[in-house]
Amino acid sequence: MEIVLLVAFCLLMEALFTASEMVLVSADRHKLTERSRRGDRGADLALDLLSKPERPLATTLTATNVFVVLSSVVVTSRLLPRFGEYASLVAVLLVTPLVIVLGEVVPKSFVRPRADRLVSAAARIVRMGEVSLYPLVAAVSWVARTLSAPFGGIPPMRALVTREELSLLLQTGRGGGSDVEPHERVMVRRAFHFGEKRVADVFRPLAQVMALPEDATCRDAALLADRSGFSRYPVFRERVDQVVGYLHVLDVAGIDPAAPVAPLVRKPLFVPELMP
Repeated sequence: MEIVLLVAFCLLMEALFTASEMVLVSADRHKLTERSRRGDRGADLALDLLSKPERPLATTLTATNVFVVLSSVVVTSRLLPRFGEYASLVAVLLVTPLVIVLGEVVPKSFVRPRADRLVSAAARIVRMGEVSLYPLVAAVSWVARTLSAPFGGIPPMRALVTREELSLLLQTGRGGGSDVEPHERVMVRRAFHFGEKRVADVFRPLAQVMALPEDATCRDAALLADRSGFSRYPVFRERVDQVVGYLHVLDVAGIDPAAPVAPLVRKPLFVPELMP
């Protein structure tokens, strides 16, 4: 029974440090900063740990390995009288599934969607581990900094999501359980495909374009903006297809309504219609 309790304790401690690392990686940095401004000491501690990523990484790595090795040693000592020289192999076969499932997969899966709520507790767990295992953590941190220096150092701890992962999240959240609204899902999908469009795909026919003649006044521009609601307008000379520039509606603010818009016209950018 003592062996079982000791192994269970090792698995619990491994799960705590594994979960704490996942929480720190997954927590929203902007929310942490806002909580820190409101005086949340847990958020302060989390931001301090994240400012030097080698420290929490070294702490969680050292702690999890210590408890994995300890549990393996305990099981091996128990099996040694029965299996002799094969005790280590049997211990590995028994402990490995427990370590992977109960010490890694389950805690990470549980805490990841709750990272923002658990980040203060996770930061305190990591700090306690850092203090308790200080000599080992300091050595691992030094090695990590030294070896990573030629490659640009250790990157900040943050949750990196690829385009494919985000697409998968949007698809799996369609059936419910997601806080992404339908219109937000459409916006993200359009953003993914925006790079595939050509300039011609977003052209607007000249008959539908709100434009200003070159001799228009600031009053004309203000009235057009009030009527149409756009912020930028092509400025043409004689015919609407002879664009000489564009006017931003904010440029006429504070200007004499009778003043011409010509001095305020900005240089246009002309691109071929097949440009992506």
